[in-house]
Amino acid sequence: MLNRSATGGNRDIYLLSSKEKGAEFRGALVHPWKIGAYAKGEMVLFWTEGTGWQKGGALAWQVFDAAGKPTDEKGRVERGIPVWGLPTVAATGVGFTIIH
Repeated sequence: MLNRSATGGNRDIYLLSSKEKGAEFRGALVHPWKIGAYAKGEMVLFWTEGTGWQKGGALAWQVFDAAGKPTDEKGRVERGIPVWGLPTVAATGVGFTIIH
């Protein structure tokens, strides 16, 4: 079983295995991952809406301040995700760039 753990700005992926049918687990860090933030400590959450098998949809996002509270910076692009498309985001020195 793969598990994404969440502590602070980290979202590491662990591989969990059990020889005791789930009574006990052993874990190994598979992929360390830190949520991107830029100098002001803000983070962006983005997601798709209305996508499905062979169907594109909308792209939406919300920026959160360093305390984790939503800012006024948010948006939605109708038909922003093409069929089989996947968005990604990069933290820059002055904000975020969402590629879709």
